Amino acid sequence: MFQTMKMSTRLIMLAAIASFLLLAPIGAGVYQLYNLKTSLAQSLAAAKTETDAVVAVENAHAAFKTQVQEWKNILIRGNDPKNFDKYFGQFGEEEKKVQASLRNAVELMHKQGVPSGDTESLIKAHEELGVRYREALKSFDKSDPVTGQTVDKLVKGMDRDAGEGMKKVVKQIEEHSSQKATEEIEQGEVLYQGIRNVFIIFGIIGVVLMTGISTAIIRSLLGQLGGEPAYAADITRRIAEGDLTVNIQLEIGDDSSLLANMR
Repeated sequence: MFQTMKMSTRLIMLAAIASFLLLAPIGAGVYQLYNLKTSLAQSLAAAKTETDAVVAVENAHAAFKTQVQEWKNILIRGNDPKNFDKYFGQFGEEEKKVQASLRNAVELMHKQGVPSGDTESLIKAHEELGVRYREALKSFDKSDPVTGQTVDKLVKGMDRDAGEGMKKVVKQIEEHSSQKATEEIEQGEVLYQGIRNVFIIFGIIGVVLMTGISTAIIRSLLGQLGGEPAYAADITRRIAEGDLTVNIQLEIGDDSSLLANMR
């Protein structure tokens, strides 16, 4: 079939194949880059969510420290009824901030698939801690100058577990984020290798096809001429000048080329 094609058709086919081999890897590369862009966008969104979760827990920890400080203010200055009401109110406000921040962290952790069991347990433990603080305050006697010390002994050390629990949750989220980052790096490497392999494969295929087709076209062209273009042009010029004695050298078995027909 190839041998029966016109030379112009063969050249057009060669140009079409060359264009395809040029555009195909470009298209594949653009597609892979789109996948890379999508993956990167998802990774950045995930990283932001996990960072927000860490910030939420750290905010809860900061509010908890303030809550504990307000508790100490109650014990130290609460003999004055006005101070008692003031610091007890602030104690309650900080308690709400802790709960809100921890619940926000749980929502963000669920969104990213981070285990939230420890955080949910921490929320319950903090709620129970508030109950125990309030229960201890029932023993607070405003008329007793040392009542703060008495009440403090009832709750001494209770805040330690909550504080450590918040640090543990932060560490858990950070470890999960680090693991995800490692996975994303590995996926990025896979995408890079995919893009590289596409260009290599199409490059090899292109070289093989272009070499094969070009060789076939050149051989076909030489076959039609009956020899090298310069030799055919020289023979044609000499015959045109009237030299009919020129000896035309043909390939063995050549009886249909341009030079063969001039013989």
